Amino acid sequence: MPRNNQFLSNRALNRAFALLAFSIIIGANPPCALAQGFASLNKGVRPPLPINRIKPQAPDDVKDFTEDVMVEVYCWVDEEGKVTQTELKSTERPEFTEAAMDALKQWQFRPGSREGEPSAMKIVVPLKFKAPSPEEIQILAYQTRINEEMGRDVYTEMKGSLVLERMLSAPLKFRKRPRLRYPDSLKRSGKEGIVKITYVVTPEGKVINPRVIGYSDPVFQEASIKTAARLDYRPPKHNGRPVNATTTTQFVFSPKRTFIFDEATQRKAAQIEYDQPEITQEDLDSIDSGESGSYSDF
Repeated sequence: MPRNNQFLSNRALNRAFALLAFSIIIGANPPCALAQGFASLNKGVRPPLPINRIKPQAPDDVKDFTEDVMVEVYCWVDEEGKVTQTELKSTERPEFTEAAMDALKQWQFRPGSREGEPSAMKIVVPLKFKAPSPEEIQILAYQTRINEEMGRDVYTEMKGSLVLERMLSAPLKFRKRPRLRYPDSLKRSGKEGIVKITYVVTPEGKVINPRVIGYSDPVFQEASIKTAARLDYRPPKHNGRPVNATTTTQFVFSPKRTFIFDEATQRKAAQIEYDQPEITQEDLDSIDSGESGSYSDF
């Protein structure tokens, strides 16, 4: 190939990689047209495309940053689509560099190819750390307070695989279930209510990341969250191996009686001594949440 043509081809290659890098931002899917454009500029050459992306997490000490941060990373992708090497190209804030590289190393790509054969390639990937909204900052502050008051990381990053409760080898069973206490500040109010919470049970049987998904009165939410955090399960297993399991539980409040109602209780599968009376259908029917507002499930 004449030298001038080779020079033009290299320029086209660099331009295509730049377009690819620009499109690979968290939350954005590189359009198929980009790969087609790349191939038209350099016939027989296709760039790596991400098929599994891990969202980068901001460092713990800068969770409350107020402006988006962009980090550009050189990335080497091998013939199998695995990231073999990363190197910093540029960053708007140095403290975000390590988090960006750690996330990118977990990405999986569709391998790049030359003349139809998988080929190792080097690309530039910009990773965008999106600044949390005021609402997200408020949620983070609440979760931090709960962690401090409970004396452990109730809200934390989950490690390992996650399965639904119905996929477990055996139903979730309690090792310890604390009494659900009616809030002292509400005893004279006569209020009744139900709070529905979903959470993850870890391979050690601890509850993490409880989240309210329904309630009849918001005043009972924090009492339900803290009670959920104190629940202790036998380790959930799937195919004989400990796993994280997600489940949903209802916390029922009345001045005369409170109780925890989940699938394990309903099936009566947990053969342990409870520190509260058994629940009957009559108990459930007696809870009238109409005065506190209609039940919300969302």
